[in-house]
Amino acid sequence: MHFYKYIILLSIMILLSAGCGGSHTENFTLYEDAENGLSQEWQRIKGESSPSIINAHNESRYCVNLPVSWYQDEKGNWHNPHEYHLPLDQEHANFLELDVGGSGMEIPHYIIGIAISTRYGSRILLWDSFYTHEGLSAKITKHEDGSATLIFPSPIELVRGFGYESTTQWTHFKVDIAAYLHQFEPDNQVTWIDTFIATGGNLDNIGLSSYR
Repeated sequence: MHFYKYIILLSIMILLSAGCGGSHTENFTLYEDAENGLSQEWQRIKGESSPSIINAHNESRYCVNLPVSWYQDEKGNWHNPHEYHLPLDQEHANFLELDVGGSGMEIPHYIIGIAISTRYGSRILLWDSFYTHEGLSAKITKHEDGSATLIFPSPIELVRGFGYESTTQWTHFKVDIAAYLHQFEPDNQVTWIDTFIATGGNLDNIGLSSYR
């Protein structure tokens, strides 16, 4: 009799735990939430602005602000001269996750990405709301050194204001790294997750997660 009571209790606990998870996957590794100061690992790759901490105006107290700005050259082409990196250095992870918001301010177009090592060389995966706005298909650009850059429509809206998402809206960004890689290289394999990449944005709770 006690055995059956134990089985019933265990079943209830499993059902409750399945329904009580947060927005992150099991085995989440946090790299930046800005709650205890800014990570010293941030690297400014391009541009003159540096990451900073601002009020998140959400469930968190703070978030990371990565300044973004655009200029038009003499040929009429637009450029965002900013790029920021955050080292991740993890072998086993399935997902890139973070929260994307506006914190009450307008944020123009920017890109989120990740640099990985694979069986066939270095790969950079980028997610871009511009591709979503314009209905563009994902593409891969292969380089002479064997590396490649893969660009995809963003699964969520990254822009805040400018007729797109509300400036106060926070949204969870989550992508299956291997699944996106396999869209162009089905037989390739992720061997190491190197670096988080962004060209702007108000970001929070940046991390990697896994089912393992």
